[in-house]
Amino acid sequence: MTQPLLIPNLLADQSFKTPQFATTVKTANGAEIKVADPRASRALISLMDMGPFLVEPPAIMGVPRPLLN
Repeated sequence: MTQPLLIPNLLADQSFKTPQFATTVKTANGAEIKVADPRASRALISLMDMGPFLVEPPAIMGVPRPLLN
């Protein structure tokens, strides 16, 4: 029978930090906690997706950059 590999987790523990763009929500017992703001997350993801189109459109369209200068 196969056994799973024991691979150590190399990611840093960030449980003590609050999100950079946070909003406050109430839990079921009334406590308020800070969570990531979904509007800021959507905005950052849309900017990440638009990066190649705004920075290097010729490379995406298959046109060599030297021909455009």
